[in-house]
Amino acid sequence: MRDNITQFGGDPGSVTVFGQSGGGSKIMTLLAMPKAQGLFHRAISMSGAAGLNVDPAAAMEPYVNAFIKELGVDPKNLAAAQQIPMQTVLDARIRAVAASFEGARPVIDGKHIVARPMAPGLAMHAKVPMLLGSTKTEASLFFQSDMRNFTLTEEQMRVRLRTAFKIDDAKVDAIMAAYRKASPDMTPSDILVAVASDVQFRLPLTGAAETKSGATGQAPVYMYNFNWTIPWQNGVLGSPHAVDIPFAFGTVNEAGEMIGPGDDAMETSMNLMSAFVNFARTGNPNNARMPDWKPYDTTTRTTMLVDATCETALDWRGDALREVATLKIDPFNRAALYRYEA
Repeated sequence: MRDNITQFGGDPGSVTVFGQSGGGSKIMTLLAMPKAQGLFHRAISMSGAAGLNVDPAAAMEPYVNAFIKELGVDPKNLAAAQQIPMQTVLDARIRAVAASFEGARPVIDGKHIVARPMAPGLAMHAKVPMLLGSTKTEASLFFQSDMRNFTLTEEQMRVRLRTAFKIDDAKVDAIMAAYRKASPDMTPSDILVAVASDVQFRLPLTGAAETKSGATGQAPVYMYNFNWTIPWQNGVLGSPHAVDIPFAFGTVNEAGEMIGPGDDAMETSMNLMSAFVNFARTGNPNNARMPDWKPYDTTTRTTMLVDATCETALDWRGDALREVATLKIDPFNRAALYRYEA
């Protein structure tokens, strides 16, 4: 990119990389790759939390073994896989992921990727200003497969939290109280979606921001939360995973079936784009459309809440985040969290 950006009117000395979800995860991975140093100068990760969980190569062995088995090739003659039709390869990957869940993601090999991105003491990101963010209700997209997930009783929500996270009722009580402290009207389904969203997305990204902000001589890191509520079915999904993509690219009119009509969507898009453009130009997202936006640090925990009208929040949903900080989603049993049980 750096070597070719001039041909597209860009500045090789001022390259910004950004991506969403899997793309955002790849941005985080670049920060742990020695050969990527100096090739870009700013980084934006939209919901790229998965890219922080890069494991040693051995962690991918179950997927690799399942993939080879599904392909039906001799592991000592992997060159034979080059002769397999692409669709056959894609179908085999789907079956392999179903068998092992994890699959086809970067690993720490000690050469290309030397550590987990944003690991304490990893200095490769030191000179790279970063902009990290997630949507308010990321996980609502994954609950959407069964709309009954959005009308849960309190007991159904309790069972789901106890089962998925292996916690007791006292811990569930504490979690409910923490989320309702700031939003007393949260329904059981609202709480379940919020916990899943925070554990899977916001907590890892916040941890990355804390690591970066707490190290000496680091370039700044800014945090945002995308809070636009899509109007579909009276807003039941809130602001789900991936909803911010058309806002970042200014294509909300083309995405009207999802985004809905009205000027507020375009205002929100202009707000997000203004922040991204200013950050790409200067390493600072502040712009005339938003209130003052300070870098994230562990004292104020400043987060910009992006909507038609933006708001600076200090320690946004902090009590709730701290209450769920020790929870982990079992990658081999996500159904315990996301599958509806009567």
